[in-house]
Amino acid sequence: MSKISIIIPVHNTAIYLHKCVESVRNQSLKDIEIILVDNLSTDGSSELCDEYALIDSRIKVLHLSIAGPSVARNAGINIAISQYIGFVDSDDYVEPNMYQEMLNALLENQAEMVYCNFCYEYEDKYTENSFTNSGEVIVHSREDALRGILCDKISSSPCNKLFKKELFDSILFPE
Repeated sequence: MSKISIIIPVHNTAIYLHKCVESVRNQSLKDIEIILVDNLSTDGSSELCDEYALIDSRIKVLHLSIAGPSVARNAGINIAISQYIGFVDSDDYVEPNMYQEMLNALLENQAEMVYCNFCYEYEDKYTENSFTNSGEVIVHSREDALRGILCDKISSSPCNKLFKKELFDSILFPE
C-alpha cells in the first residue's frame, strides 16, 4: 500500500497538466499513488492522463461522466488505497519535498490533518504569498484549526493539506 494518495481533478487544463503531474511524480516521497480524475475534459487533458498511466505505474486514471471538482475529489477518495490523502488542482504544482515534509509532520504530531503555505504564481511569473511562512510547525487543536479556516487565517483549500483518509469515512465534498 502506498503511503499517500494524491488526487488530481482534471478539467480542461492541458496547458498546465504536465507541470502539475511532473511535480507530483517527482516528489522526494516516492511511495505514492497518483489518481488523475478526468472531469469531461475536451482539450486533450483526458488523453494526457491516459498517457501518464502508461508511463508510471503509480498513476490511476478515472474518466467521469459528470463534471465538478467535488465530484472528482470524492471519486478519487473512493478508490484511494492509502492511509493519507492529498489533493492538487491540475493547474497547480507542488515543491519536491512537500508531501514528505507534510507526512513527517502528520506522523510526528499524531495529527489528522496538516497544512502548508502556498503562493499564487501569475502568467507574468509574479508570485504572491497569501499567508506568512513562519518556517515552524505549529500544532492546533481541532477547534483552533476550524476557527483559523473560518476566519481566513488558514486556507480552506484542500490543495495545501494532507489528511488521514479515515476523515472521509463520514464526510465528503459537497456536490
